[in-house]
Amino acid sequence: DLTDAPKDLISKLLVVDPAKRYTVQEALCHNFFQIMTGWSLNVQTVCSQSPQQEKQHYKGQPFNPRRKFQFGIMCVRSMIRIQRLRYTPEPVSLAVTRIDPYRIKALRKVIDNCAFRVYGHWVKKGEGQDRAALFQNFPKVDYSDPPETRMLVSATA
Repeated sequence: DLTDAPKDLISKLLVVDPAKRYTVQEALCHNFFQIMTGWSLNVQTVCSQSPQQEKQHYKGQPFNPRRKFQFGIMCVRSMIRIQRLRYTPEPVSLAVTRIDPYRIKALRKVIDNCAFRVYGHWVKKGEGQDRAALFQNFPKVDYSDPPETRMLVSATA
């Protein structure tokens, strides 16, 4: 349900040849913008200005391709950093590692590997003992009964 004015404007803005393509002033003077009301900017004053007057009003910095390229690189780097943020481990203070080094999984693995290199020759390779037994403070007990039945048996005794 589009009228002809927006279709005409879009088709003239999407022309590949820059010489035939609409300029900003021509686009603002198009019928599509003349129909619109309630604009804070008077379109007629913009249409009547020449490109020389427009350049005189511009107070910004001149175009610097190097700065634009560096800004693009920074945007890409920040997006990559944001995407990889969930895979980045959180920083750990030295005070926390001194108090409880086994709380941090990566540090725990390093400590266990170093300890196994030192004491690994004492661990037998048979069925009764494995590498995990080297680091257990107390032997692991496997119960064949579920915990609920053990509690009932101990309560009745």
